[in-house]
Amino acid sequence: MAERTAVHGLVLAGMAALMVVGPGAGAAEDHGHEILIKDKAFSPAKEVVTVGEALTWVHEDAGAFHTVTSDDGSFDSNPGCAAKKTNRCMREGGVFRHTFGKVGEFRYYSRLHGGPGGRGTSGVVKVVPEGAAER
Repeated sequence: MAERTAVHGLVLAGMAALMVVGPGAGAAEDHGHEILIKDKAFSPAKEVVTVGEALTWVHEDAGAFHTVTSDDGSFDSNPGCAAKKTNRCMREGGVFRHTFGKVGEFRYYSRLHGGPGGRGTSGVVKVVPEGAAER
């Protein structure tokens, strides 16, 4: 009987903790840094992360197709995307996530609305060492 009471107490304590914290309290799923794709633009267009951090791009541009393609070829959300192959492109509601493993500056663009070197729909990610003052 004491064992049953102890288990019952643990179950109640767990339920109380869920009620205090709540399902999804804070961030239901922590994506770290996010960049929105909206109105044929990346927002923010410039982001700073530390080595080992992930960056998540979230497509919210109704009716437009996009990619998240790095100038240096180190990442590409949709390698098969092209003007005549939009079925292979990122659509509204799509999410792309990339973890940066080295320090540097990484330019990227949407293949259908921008280009390398900061043309059109483009952005830049600056990756700094862990613990760096610059954020």
